[in-house]
Amino acid sequence: MSQSRVREFCSRRDTSNPKVAVPERSGMTVAAERIDRLENLARAAAKAGDEDRAREYVRLARRIAERNRLTLPRTFRRFTCDECDTYLVPGENARVRLQRGHVVITCSCGAHARYPYDT
Repeated sequence: MSQSRVREFCSRRDTSNPKVAVPERSGMTVAAERIDRLENLARAAAKAGDEDRAREYVRLARRIAERNRLTLPRTFRRFTCDECDTYLVPGENARVRLQRGHVVITCSCGAHARYPYDT
C-alpha cells in the first residue's frame, strides 16, 4: 500500500513509523458495541420467553464490561437483576412499585433494587 493510500485510509498515523496506520475509532469501542448488542439480544430473548438465553446474554455482557473496565449502560443496569442475572420485564418477571421518591423493582427471585426519582 502506498503512503498516499495509507493517509486516505486512516486519519491518524503512528509518528514513530509512518508506514504503520492506526485506524480511527467511531466513538464506541468494540466492547461497548458488543455490550449494546447483547443488551438488545437479552431484551428480545426475555420478551420471547427464553429466560435462560437472556440470562446468558446478561452474564456475557457483564463479563465483557469487567474485562474492559467499562460501566454498563444505565438501562442495562436497571433492567437486570444483580442476584440471578435475569433480564427484567415489568409485569412478567418483575414487579415495579413507587414508594416515597423511589422506584422499587422486585425480581421473581425476591431481590429488590431501589432507584431514586424526582417528583
